Amino acid sequence: MGWIAKRRKKQSSFSYLLGQVQAVFATIADHRRNNASIGMVDVLSSGFAMFSLKSSSLLSFEKRSQAEKGNLRRLYNIGKLCSDTQMREVLDRVDAATLQTGFARLYDLLKECRIIREYSYWQGKPIVSVDGVEHFSSQTVHCKQCLQKQHKDKQITYSHQMLSAVLVHPNKREVFPMRCEPIINTDGRTKNDCERNAAKRLLTGMTQSYANESFVWVADALYANGPYIKALLADGHSYIIGIKPEGNKGLFGQFAARQQRGKVGSFSYSDQSGQHHFQWVNNLPLNRSHAELRINMLHYEQRDRKGKKTTFSWITDIELRQRNVAKVMRAARARWKIENETFNTLKNQGYHFNHNYGHGQDQLCTVLAYLMMLAFAVDQIRQYADEYFRTLWQGLGTKAKLWQAIRAAFTMIQFQTMRQLCVFVAKQYKIQLE
Repeated sequence: MGWIAKRRKKQSSFSYLLGQVQAVFATIADHRRNNASIGMVDVLSSGFAMFSLKSSSLLSFEKRSQAEKGNLRRLYNIGKLCSDTQMREVLDRVDAATLQTGFARLYDLLKECRIIREYSYWQGKPIVSVDGVEHFSSQTVHCKQCLQKQHKDKQITYSHQMLSAVLVHPNKREVFPMRCEPIINTDGRTKNDCERNAAKRLLTGMTQSYANESFVWVADALYANGPYIKALLADGHSYIIGIKPEGNKGLFGQFAARQQRGKVGSFSYSDQSGQHHFQWVNNLPLNRSHAELRINMLHYEQRDRKGKKTTFSWITDIELRQRNVAKVMRAARARWKIENETFNTLKNQGYHFNHNYGHGQDQLCTVLAYLMMLAFAVDQIRQYADEYFRTLWQGLGTKAKLWQAIRAAFTMIQFQTMRQLCVFVAKQYKIQLE
C-alpha cells in the first residue's frame, strides 16, 4: 500500500474525521459563564452525533440506553451528555457562521489525500454547484430572520432557507459540501432578490475560505447576471450557467441571428442514451447593460430512445469547440447533483431533513442545519474513501438499512471504536469486509 493510500485510509476513518470537526468546535466561543457544567465542544458534538446517527428527533436522541451513553462518550468523544433542552438553549446562541470553518477543514483533508485531484474536471478546476433549499417551515413558529410568504387566504408561512455550495463531478456519486449561507428576510422582497443577495455573501465567504482555489461554478438562470459573473471571473473562477428564453431574450435573439447567417457551430452524436445535438456561438455580449462582458452560448438537445426531446441552454466563459461541448454539457448537468445527491439524500435517506429539530429564538435553526451538513460531509468522505463503510453499505443494499443496522448495534452493545461497530454489523449480515 502506497503512502497516499495509507493516508487516505487513515484520514477517511470516522475517528479522524470526527477529530477534524471537533477541532473546529473547540475554536467556537462559549457565550456562557465560565462555570458551565457542560462544555461547548460536548454540546456541539452532541448535535453532530444526533445527525450522524440519524436520530429522528431531539427527544429520541435524548432517550438513551446505557450502551448508547457509553458509545457517545467513546465513539463520539463526548465528555458530558446534555439534555435536549440544554442543547437547544446553548446552540441557539452559537454564531452559525463560525461552523463554516468545518467545511473548509474537511476540504483541506480532501486535498491532502488527493481526492480533490480526482474531482478536477476542467483545466484542473473542480466543479461547484450552487442551489437553495428550505430547511424549516411553519405557519405559527417564527423569528426575526424567517422568510415570510403570504397566501391568498392571508395566512403566512414562515421558513428558513439556505444556499449551499457543493463539490460535484459528473462521473462520481459522492458530493462534498463546501459552504452554506442562510437566506434571511432582509435579503429582499422577492425570491430572486433574496437568493441573489445571499449568493453575494456565499461567494464572498467562498473566496475567504478557499482563497487559493479556483472552480467551475454551475448554477441556474438566476445567476446569469453581469455583477455575479464579473465577481466569479475576478476571483479566477470559470462558470457554466443555465439560461432561459423568457429571461434572456437578448441572448436567444443574438443566437438566432447568428443561425440565420450560418455562424453557429454544430455537432451531433448518438450513444446508448439517445441522440445528442449541440449548437454554439462564442463572443456574444451578455446584454445591453453589460455589453463589455463577452460570453459563449451553448444550446443542447437530447432525444432519448423513446423519442422524448429535452433542451438546455447555458452561457460560459469556456471557449466552445466541437471537441469540448460534450464535456461542458456534462459539467453543466452535474448541477443537479446538488439536488439529487445532496438535498434528496438528506430528505429521503435517513437524515430527516424535513423534520423540525428546533427553531429557537436566534441561531438554533441554522446551527442545526449546519451540523446536519457537517455530518453529511463526513458520511460522504467515508462513502468515497473508507473501504469498510462502503463495503458495509453495498452489502446491506440501501442507506436506510445501513443506518438502521448501525443504530441498532449502537443502542444495544458498547464498542471501543466506530470501526469495531462496523465489523460487528458486517458479521451479523455475513458481509466480508476484508
